[in-house]
Amino acid sequence: MAVRRHHYPRSHTPVSPPPRGVDIALLLGTSLEDRWRRVMAELRRNQRRCSEESIHDLRVAMRRMMATIDVVLMVVPLEGLRKARRSLRKYLRSFNELRDTHIQILAVRGLTRRFPALRPLRLDLLRRQRVLVGRARRRIREIPAPAIEQAVAAASQALQNRYTTPMLQSIGRTIVHGALGAAFATAVERRVRLTAADTTTIHRLRVAFKKCRYMTEVLQPLLPSVRRKVLKQMNVYQTRLGAVQDAVVLTASVNRFALRRRRGSSLTFMPVHLFLAERQKQAIDDVMKSADELYPFWRSSEPSAQSGSSDR
Repeated sequence: MAVRRHHYPRSHTPVSPPPRGVDIALLLGTSLEDRWRRVMAELRRNQRRCSEESIHDLRVAMRRMMATIDVVLMVVPLEGLRKARRSLRKYLRSFNELRDTHIQILAVRGLTRRFPALRPLRLDLLRRQRVLVGRARRRIREIPAPAIEQAVAAASQALQNRYTTPMLQSIGRTIVHGALGAAFATAVERRVRLTAADTTTIHRLRVAFKKCRYMTEVLQPLLPSVRRKVLKQMNVYQTRLGAVQDAVVLTASVNRFALRRRRGSSLTFMPVHLFLAERQKQAIDDVMKSADELYPFWRSSEPSAQSGSSDR
């Protein structure tokens, strides 16, 4: 796939202006274009040399791009942009197995000295990773970059055409902040349903919170109370949630591998099973103890934290 370069006009988003002074069209248009540039850069990188690391970076760029699209769609609901998001999501999902395999490789590599029975599993995972990288390389060539780029350009123009007066600017800021609030409402709902006995509830919270985090990054110039420290704390919170899913995936992989090993497998893998069970329990305990750290993230983003008594 030949990735066509597109040169957008350079523009600069204000660093930390008062929320009422942020040009919503400029903020979202610049963010959308910048996120697309990052996706394009990662696509070109993967064309030169495709690896698990480069695909990981592409996945992150695509997720951030999708979060920006989610915000932009709230203020300019263009079908072309929706189609672009669906396309990105489809290809992103095709990389999930590669991501899980790589996480398992890293985990097993750190355990083979303690549990030599896992060495054959690591070799199996490495072989699987090579197959998945090859598959991902072919999928990357299919990504419709020109169509997505056209959708980005159209959305950027639509933003400039629609939000042309102070009142429209104010309405636009209200809409996107409402979108962030809706994302946090979903995360809070999933926090309420969180239970240590069901790891799928932790996974669902992680998915919802990841959207909150990426949207907060996009809208940070509108959120002066959200400093770099808060964004780092959000990353730590998301990583803690992800550790549980990683433990679940690794445990399932080891269990499948142990079932394929016949003679003496029960005794050989018993210490591994016990160790992984304890690690998973610790990861779950860490999440449950810190789950309420979700709430201050929203308090940093809500209107009362931004504008004081004048907005009450």
